Amino acid sequence: MLRPVISFHIPTKPPRIEIAESIISKVTDDEPEEEDPIFEPNKDYGKSTFRMKAYLGLMATHIAVVKTPLLAFKYLIGRGNPELTFKTAWRRMVNVTLFNKAPLPTLRHFTRPASHHQDVVTTSPRYAPIKSQLFQAVSVINGPDSFSGHWLTSVAPSHRSGGQVPIDPTEADLVLLYLHGGGYTLYTPAHMSLFLLRLSSHVLARGFSIAIFAVDYSLSPDVAFPTQLRQAAAAYAHLTETLDIPAANLGIMGDSTGANLALSLLSHINTPHPEIPVYGSPRPSWAWLISPVLTTVSPPTPLTGSWARNKYKDTLPFEDISQLGHTGHALAAPEGDARFVDFVRAGEAPRQWGDILPASNYVWAGGNECMLDDIEAWVGEARAQGAKVDLEVKEGMDHDRPVLETMPDQRAWKGKEVREFLETGLGQMVGRDVLRATVGVAEKVVADLEESEKEYE
Repeated sequence: MLRPVISFHIPTKPPRIEIAESIISKVTDDEPEEEDPIFEPNKDYGKSTFRMKAYLGLMATHIAVVKTPLLAFKYLIGRGNPELTFKTAWRRMVNVTLFNKAPLPTLRHFTRPASHHQDVVTTSPRYAPIKSQLFQAVSVINGPDSFSGHWLTSVAPSHRSGGQVPIDPTEADLVLLYLHGGGYTLYTPAHMSLFLLRLSSHVLARGFSIAIFAVDYSLSPDVAFPTQLRQAAAAYAHLTETLDIPAANLGIMGDSTGANLALSLLSHINTPHPEIPVYGSPRPSWAWLISPVLTTVSPPTPLTGSWARNKYKDTLPFEDISQLGHTGHALAAPEGDARFVDFVRAGEAPRQWGDILPASNYVWAGGNECMLDDIEAWVGEARAQGAKVDLEVKEGMDHDRPVLETMPDQRAWKGKEVREFLETGLGQMVGRDVLRATVGVAEKVVADLEESEKEYE
């Protein structure tokens, strides 16, 4: 195995903190004479080109000049969908047009580069004073087991400096490995920064320190599965073996397909994937899964259950979700890897969730999700096999709401709460109703930490 090389790449000026040096010292004693290489799997994400801008311009014109008038005419003559208001129907039409017609590079341009989402945070009144401490990027070069990501550490008051200092991951009450969603084709950890910061701020306010390592895994179709699993496994081994973080302080969190990857990682820890090194890493203590994608196949035909019940209620129209197999796993996963990517067809890939899952598990789901029945069935199966799984179904909420409500470029009605959080000073309390779906997940994290604390008393 190649000797790993780790490098830290800070997007702004280097932080005036000791955390980077403490982490580097545990990896290698040699100081490189030259600048270390950087492993950036998605460095061109959202890169703008004239062709992409022109394509989006033409698509916007087509929506405005052709599709919108046709939709309005349908509602005017009483032929519109009776289950949807015109505004909701228009929004769904735009989503379907974008996600089903636009090329993937154009979609990535539409969701904007990672730097844009970092800038939204680091230029805000809340985080501008500590912007150089927020995103501590890590790049480990180790042949096919290279990985990239960044530490997003909560900060605590410093009695010596009178300011705020980041929490050393090796001393945190909770070290969280976070795997983002996006159908394995979209987004980077930076797109989820506000979700992670809102979550960590609430956990810190409740008296627990938290450090989050968000993995920037390679996206499909640029790579094929199991590359994403290989990178997640290497990142997890970095926490457990390189940084010596005990399993008692470790948790895994993932949303949507990130939760799918989290389950793949837990399956690998229990029964290693034949193409991925066996690190011998222990299971974490917790797993928090938000709207987990549990199947890599298209919806049933005809639509039944929650697919039929929620087809006009979910964030992603069912027309989009039916494309998941084409844009995600089916495009990336070779035949024979179903065990590590699909958790609904248990008959084809049987496993014992009592042996795979951590001691404590939490699943968040929206009552308006198309995939709600799949989630509830899987939770039932895991419980029947001896796993402790708490399921919380939030009525009236749709797929991946805790994350989507924190993304600045999502629906305009979410902007008010995002602004309120970012414009509140770092040392000031924010109401529980600000980004409440995220706060709900954070409350469960706090409850699990409190329960673990009682067990050690």
